[in-house]
Amino acid sequence: MLKYIEIGNYISIPTYNLLIGVGFILGLVFFEKEILKRNINFREASKIKTSIMLVLILGFIGAFIFDAIFKGLPLNYDILKSHGGFTFYGGFVTGLIVLFTSFRFQKINIQNGLNLIVPLLLITHAFGRVGCFMAGCCYGKPTNSIFGVRFPVDSFPYEEYQCSLSIHPTQLYEAISLLVLFFICIKFISFNSRLIFYLISYGIIRFVIEYFREDNRGTIFYQNIFSPSQIISILLILSGLFLLLKNQLWRTKTI
Repeated sequence: MLKYIEIGNYISIPTYNLLIGVGFILGLVFFEKEILKRNINFREASKIKTSIMLVLILGFIGAFIFDAIFKGLPLNYDILKSHGGFTFYGGFVTGLIVLFTSFRFQKINIQNGLNLIVPLLLITHAFGRVGCFMAGCCYGKPTNSIFGVRFPVDSFPYEEYQCSLSIHPTQLYEAISLLVLFFICIKFISFNSRLIFYLISYGIIRFVIEYFREDNRGTIFYQNIFSPSQIISILLILSGLFLLLKNQLWRTKTI
């Protein structure tokens, strides 16, 4: 675990933020290649990039609010200090709302725009999960398996268990899964099916991984059967299936 990278005596860079940045830059490189490959004109590409920038800014705010609501935390800086970061799904849901609004306002085809962004999202999220591992947040339950890892004394897992237990590296489980999805998405999935593939596959993966996590998952609808993230995962899967059915019906009508 390495929460910060120290440069000299005065510069301290949060590893999580650094890895998110690295993932985003790599995602943008692929994004630029996709723009050229799809022959997207400069004006439309600029509109999509503007939407992405809005998502980056407002997504963090949405993630902050999501953490506060579902974990019963105050809306202040203490969330960062005591819980290590923000909830991905909070930023994801906010980002989708921002993208839908921005795309519609700028008259960009919503599904095409989202299909273009999916690989960028996957690789950025993958690096972000590695950042979670380095920060010690989003940790897993105790395990005796060969995959178990132990976090040091000053980590969130140590504070939770009051000792250094072997726990599931759920952050790495998710990071590897996301990289696999990225590879499958760009190699085997057609452009028009990327969003559907992402919604269904990531929804399933995240739903399962939630069972291995032990950090504060929060509650929704006053029930403890499913975590808020699992509820959203179910909604993602259903949304993907709906789009899949819609596309199939559209193809049938055009035959």
